[in-house]
Amino acid sequence: NSKTERLFGYARHEMIGQPVEMLMPPRFRSDHTGLRQSFLQDPRPRPMGVGLELFARRKDGSEFPVEISLSPLKTEEGVLVTSVVRDITERKEAEERIRALNAELETRVSQRTAELERSNEDLQQFAYVASHDLKEPLRTVTSYAQLLEQRYRNQLSPEAADILEYIVDGVRRMNALLDDLLGYSRTIG
Repeated sequence: NSKTERLFGYARHEMIGQPVEMLMPPRFRSDHTGLRQSFLQDPRPRPMGVGLELFARRKDGSEFPVEISLSPLKTEEGVLVTSVVRDITERKEAEERIRALNAELETRVSQRTAELERSNEDLQQFAYVASHDLKEPLRTVTSYAQLLEQRYRNQLSPEAADILEYIVDGVRRMNALLDDLLGYSRTIG
């Protein structure tokens, strides 16, 4: 038909009476005769080459990927086989673009994951150092507050004792916040 003429580049009269193998790359021709005989022993509609990469060959020698389906028709003269050949070049190119995009996406995800891991490690290290460095002045405040309480306990007014207790309680809360910060940094690391 005219579509076959356009697809393969042959005029109708060049194909009539020729073996179908003329439309195949030479590397597949020798096996095709046996495959054709096998099909004719059990003729039924089916896609050809399921799971295989099939190629056709144009008159100019160029090859292109195809999908082929076969449909037998029993007649008084014997079995005729109708074949539908689809050029799947665009689909194959789209699949290749999808594979390339997926590979690029996987690379990007790996890079981002590595960046996040480094960032989390940096954050964990910062939180550890900040927690440790901030606890030192708190220990100093606590030590001096306890020293004041021990030395001047009997001399402190109730109001001064309350203020000292507020100082110690504030330091305790700040220590707890720093411990929480350090614990949080470990969970994200």
